[in-house]
Amino acid sequence: MKKLILTVALAVSFGSFSQNELELPLTEYEQVGPYCDTFKCGRWLTYYEHGEVAMVETFDDQGRLKGERVTFRTDGTIKHYTEWSNGVKVGKEIFFDEKGYPVRVVYVDKHVTVDNTQELNQMLREIEQDNNRQNK
Repeated sequence: MKKLILTVALAVSFGSFSQNELELPLTEYEQVGPYCDTFKCGRWLTYYEHGEVAMVETFDDQGRLKGERVTFRTDGTIKHYTEWSNGVKVGKEIFFDEKGYPVRVVYVDKHVTVDNTQELNQMLREIEQDNNRQNK
């Protein structure tokens, strides 16, 4: 199930909850990734102190976020997904509940955000259908 949600999440992007909702919990963590001069570049992984992945993100050679950023809770469930271009959020942003189910989808387009309840409902129906097939 976690694999399906991550696959669904990777097809989409990040939104407008409070800043505290997006931050990693206050705990020790380690970041691993390459540098281009003094800037982060390429794929970076952030790990919680117990070894679980906390965040996956990608930077361009100027240290700006690009592509997908995915954050996870300490138990490994997906928390948040966003797409970035030149350090700016673009596309969709998806928020997930404590079990890893999408609960909110926000479209980010030129500083305008629009909630899309219809798409979220469709995603939830597809996940429920997949669960029903797996339980049979």
